[in-house]
Amino acid sequence: MITGCGVSSYRNRHRTISQNVLVACNFNLEFMYVLSGWEGLAHDSKLLTDTLTRRRTAPKVPQGKYYLVDCGFPNRCQFLAPFQGVRYHLYEFGGQGRDPAYEVELFNLCRASLRNVMERIFAATRKLTAATTKMSCDIRWEALPKLKLLKKALRRWNWEVFGDIALNVTNANEKVMLIQDRISTEGFSDDLFRLESAALVDLNNVLKQQETFLKEKSRVRWLAEGDWNSKFFHSLLKRRGGNKPLSSIQFGKNISYDPIEIGEHISSFY
Repeated sequence: MITGCGVSSYRNRHRTISQNVLVACNFNLEFMYVLSGWEGLAHDSKLLTDTLTRRRTAPKVPQGKYYLVDCGFPNRCQFLAPFQGVRYHLYEFGGQGRDPAYEVELFNLCRASLRNVMERIFAATRKLTAATTKMSCDIRWEALPKLKLLKKALRRWNWEVFGDIALNVTNANEKVMLIQDRISTEGFSDDLFRLESAALVDLNNVLKQQETFLKEKSRVRWLAEGDWNSKFFHSLLKRRGGNKPLSSIQFGKNISYDPIEIGEHISSFY
């Protein structure tokens, strides 16, 4: 994610945020090298220079061979750019009476015919990307009703297994109180002691379930409403503010504990 002052360098000539990527491929429609991450405003020659300085990963050019590059790249050893100022796109030579007029245009025509493999491989990549995106969207749409059914099944299972947690806590607490009342009226016995121990264990387990449930519920609610301008958000801020009050402040060599003086100092500071 590009933020802050770095955004301007990634804004291309179309005024959109982008990256400049250098790609090399062969005539078998295979990518041989990819360099990404440069700013959209960076010139193509900078990318080529950066590629050639990466000795371990830079594409190796066989002896007597050349890479065909765009007109944005400079002509240099083993990298051929088209002649500028004359026709060099294939569509400019199509039709009757539009054949190359001299050797420079003929060179550009032959070079454009060879470089057409780049247009083909990028067209195939775009089709594959579009198909993959459509497939992922179809999978999401197919999975959505199934997830809804799973949610209903989980809710039903949760109710059958755990029931009403608040009611379970109330019942467990009342059971403990009843046993303790019997102990106070009937006197202590081994049977009542065992009943009390079992009831306390049940109460402790139900309280743990309630604590886990409340933690999960608060987490879900925070994900749903935490960053919104909602009642939940403001009540949470007030509660946190009450838990963490500003009791003292130091300005210069003096420390103040007076709330009025603290408020006046903060107001004057900002």
